[in-house]
Amino acid sequence: NVFAIRGEEYRDPRRLLTGLDDLRALGAEHLIATHGPPMSGADGIARRVTSYRDSIQFMWDQTARWANRGATGPELAHRIQLPDVYGDDWITQQHYGLVEHHVRQIRTGLFGFFDGDPANLLPLEPADRAARYLAAMGGVDAVRAQCREALREPGDGLRWALELAAHLVARTDADQTDRDLLGKALRVTARRTSSANVRNWCLTRARDLDGTSSLDRHRTHRLNRRHVEKWTLARAVSVLRVLVDPDRLDGVDVHVEIVGGTERRGLHFRNHIACPTDGVGSDVTMSAERDVWNAVFAGVTTLNDAIENGAMTVDGDANAALAAFAALDHPGFR
Repeated sequence: NVFAIRGEEYRDPRRLLTGLDDLRALGAEHLIATHGPPMSGADGIARRVTSYRDSIQFMWDQTARWANRGATGPELAHRIQLPDVYGDDWITQQHYGLVEHHVRQIRTGLFGFFDGDPANLLPLEPADRAARYLAAMGGVDAVRAQCREALREPGDGLRWALELAAHLVARTDADQTDRDLLGKALRVTARRTSSANVRNWCLTRARDLDGTSSLDRHRTHRLNRRHVEKWTLARAVSVLRVLVDPDRLDGVDVHVEIVGGTERRGLHFRNHIACPTDGVGSDVTMSAERDVWNAVFAGVTTLNDAIENGAMTVDGDANAALAAFAALDHPGFR
């Protein structure tokens, strides 16, 4: 579980090893796992947890070894495979993530995104790159035919089909034929993989491509009201900084104090960012009960509506504040 393809902060395997060594030292008779079935018997637990621990060290050590020799991420993915000794136990089989993903994540955590492949140094914009690839390979129809043929090939043909289909979909004028082709490749991948994470991701993406289940709501910023209500105002305001559309803040310099009940925070819109502050020295103060702000943060209401119905008051240039907040990619502030 070094890396889950849903995305998250880097899990340093060296810290996992420390924790696993602590667990091994307990000499436990029973083990209840977060993932997987419980275990009983001290000898069996010691053997199996040791094997699990060693499989993680193997991935880290071999990633460092080969990365130090100049291996790129894709090269690591194919070069580092768990030895057969790890394949005879449920807890060291690849039911969650895949080793080829784990080692790439370890390399990124150690050295950053650039893996030494010149193609990854200054890549073209994805749609442009896809169009150039397709042209070089004989055009869209030729690549579609190659993709269908690759899907019928045994072994690594599926990997090639996924890559071809991804290029077809990445171009700006991709149509449903291309999306269906990628969806088919993803469904085949889902059937063949041992990883529950990979299967889930592939099927979900395939359903999005064919329109069975739209993922559009996951491509927009959303703040859950139940979560916001548990946050301090400082935390809620700080989150807004990552919702800024910088093109909308051209020439904007305004400091807004946000008062929610007994809490006070600020946002200084300047230099195409929204900088969190304590609100002292602000140009504009916007005041409302905390539940009103929570409704705005969650997109249940808008700043304009709260001001118009009297739930929020503004001391200072309201238009300047509203124009600054309109730069946030969030329905409550537009």
